[in-house]
Amino acid sequence: MLTNEQKQRIDKIFDLWVQHQGAGGQLAVVHKGETVYEQCYCYKDVDTMEPITQDTIFAVASVSKQITAMSIMILHDRGIIDIDEDASKYLPEVAQYPQKITISHLLHHTSGLRECLDLNSIKDKPEGYVLTVPGVMEIMAKQKSLDFDPGTKFVYNNSGYIMMAALVERVSGMNMHEFAKKNIFDPLGMTSSYFRGCLDYD
Repeated sequence: MLTNEQKQRIDKIFDLWVQHQGAGGQLAVVHKGETVYEQCYCYKDVDTMEPITQDTIFAVASVSKQITAMSIMILHDRGIIDIDEDASKYLPEVAQYPQKITISHLLHHTSGLRECLDLNSIKDKPEGYVLTVPGVMEIMAKQKSLDFDPGTKFVYNNSGYIMMAALVERVSGMNMHEFAKKNIFDPLGMTSSYFRGCLDYD
């Protein structure tokens, strides 16, 4: 267990959040599999001043990439796909590139694909436009070249992970929420976890 002094030292790290009484977070300190300290700081909604509790569910954004990667590896381990295969076998949207892009390249951020969020920011969008997974696929299908040859550089890339989510859905016949729930969350007892994805769907 933590001493009171240790707890105070931890809480001091979050003093700035508490002083500003704004958006906050949740902390859990786990030692040898045992939760030895839990604390919540400030609000999950600054407009309603609703506080964060131990039951608050957070959108973890790109941290969810590990769920996409795990879904791909589950399909690989089951022999349904091979991560060294040409990704265009499942994603014809990348078939136009002269260089071969493997699923492994997508996994490891070494594909050379252009960043879809950057591409989306420079296109004309009508009022109320929401970027969707099919929209990303459409954007990527229109690209004619890569930023670099696959496997030659590491550049963090959202495009590849959004495309892998589409790959999982096409191969499994389930959306990412259904696949993750059945194959990851339920078996691990993660009853409060939900894969919504980083973008809205059509």
